[in-house]
Amino acid sequence: MSRLVHSWRLVCRILVPIIVALSPLSAPVAFTSSDLAPIPPCAVVLPTESTSTQAVETVSSALTTSTTPEPPTILSTATTTPVNITTTAVPVSAPVVPAPPRYDLLRLNELMPQPAEGKEWIEMTSIDPNTTVEVGGLRLRDRTGVIFTFASGTLDAAHPFVVATLSSSRLNNDGDDVSLVDPSGAILDTFAYLDSEKGKTWSRYPDGIGAWAVSDPTPDGKNLAPPIPPDEPEESEGPMILPAETNDEIEEPAPAEAEPTSDTLELGESIAPAEPEPVEQVPQSTTEKTLARRATTNAISTKKNATKKITTTRKLASASVSPLTITFDMINEDSNRGIRVRLNGVVRSPPGLLTGHAFILNAPDGRGLLVRVPTSRKLPEFGRRMSITGSLVFQDSGIPYLKLGAKDAWEVEAGEAGPVVPRTVDLTMPAAEDAWSVVAVTGTVRSVRGQTVTLEYAYGDLDIVIKPVANYRAARLTAGDTLTVVGFLDMTRESPRILPRRADDIAIIAHATPKKQPGAMSPLPGWTPLGAAGLAIAGNEGVKSYRERRKKRALEKNIKTDLNTMI
Repeated sequence: MSRLVHSWRLVCRILVPIIVALSPLSAPVAFTSSDLAPIPPCAVVLPTESTSTQAVETVSSALTTSTTPEPPTILSTATTTPVNITTTAVPVSAPVVPAPPRYDLLRLNELMPQPAEGKEWIEMTSIDPNTTVEVGGLRLRDRTGVIFTFASGTLDAAHPFVVATLSSSRLNNDGDDVSLVDPSGAILDTFAYLDSEKGKTWSRYPDGIGAWAVSDPTPDGKNLAPPIPPDEPEESEGPMILPAETNDEIEEPAPAEAEPTSDTLELGESIAPAEPEPVEQVPQSTTEKTLARRATTNAISTKKNATKKITTTRKLASASVSPLTITFDMINEDSNRGIRVRLNGVVRSPPGLLTGHAFILNAPDGRGLLVRVPTSRKLPEFGRRMSITGSLVFQDSGIPYLKLGAKDAWEVEAGEAGPVVPRTVDLTMPAAEDAWSVVAVTGTVRSVRGQTVTLEYAYGDLDIVIKPVANYRAARLTAGDTLTVVGFLDMTRESPRILPRRADDIAIIAHATPKKQPGAMSPLPGWTPLGAAGLAIAGNEGVKSYRERRKKRALEKNIKTDLNTMI
């Protein structure tokens, strides 16, 4: 037992100085042999920051089996020194996620469909020039498809405009639809025009947010304000209507000398009558002077307050008169040109079938009308019955369409839409009233090119354009298939074409007869009759030749035998 205690004391002599020296909270403590000699259970002295008195922690008391005296308290004369530990936070950078491009800020701003010289071009801008937007990958489309792709470019405060110069004439002079499309195919902005003027552009004022109007070209620059039209001649404004209370007092027109003119009279000036004739020396009454002055003041005020040129009396009346309710039989009447009308019908075109923001309104008998809607409005759902108000506009080709303004709207009506009956139309020479009608045609497929199928029917060829919204793969059709196709008659191109609306608008009546494979072997070749005759002739000739050779050999044998006998 004494040996074990001695060993333990030896271990304590070695470990205690090492533990105290490694402590970070105090200076080294000096120990002597007298300090450690009377410690039987091996105590460890731990310094603290608050006082120099060290507490004794008993490490092990189980080693002593007999009663031992209490261990004395060991005091340290060394003082503690506080240590300041400073930690510094190291920032960890999070992964940088690039912000999505702000394509929603981009707008079509100006386009040149009919340049006097040079090439056609389209200008784009941003409604927030302080935000940088990369335009690489954006595309421009018209009615036929993609006409330009931006390889690169930036819109910012230093470069607020980007101009796309078209490689060839792609924009139609008599009207077209232009759309700005992002790389995913979503339409960012679109504009449809009905006509164009040589050397003039369609532009927005103010840039990016204003209304479209015809103006002088300003490529890569701020657009010009549309000119204010000059005042109309007085005779075009109609007769002047005086206040009702003065009609009874005026029984005869005023003398020519006192008649005011717009060339010499300004607001607030007095009317000086001309030098009267000797016979006509009648003093002008105060009432007549007052009426003349009032009429002149009204005429000048009317001119100064006019801000828009009124070209026809019908346009002036259409702004204030209630819309005229018409039917589909009346949409092609020239008397309805330019007036606001109300029309009832059913939406028969799904969104995405037409180029631009528009839909087709149809009557139960299949007649149709194109309706152009502002881009700020959502297109109505397919199959909705509605009553719609708008202005009836005619294209140069005589085909009408309904244009909705900011104050025009539609009302959805209750009830089932019912089926639509395809119209019977002369597809070789369709009339203007046949445009956008629902028609049906049966024919044989001549060719398939992408989404366009050329169909040969009884009177010629007709293109069937299958849009993606129809959800029908044109590649499943082959030349020789017999089809029945139902769709809209589109007459916006040089040749009419049909636009199917859904997959069930295309029905395969009969598939094409499969052709023989070039490498397939036939059991009887085409030259079989000739071959048989040849074999027969060859066989006969062979038999004859064999018989002749046999006779010749027999004759030679007989002669040889006779010679041998004679010898």
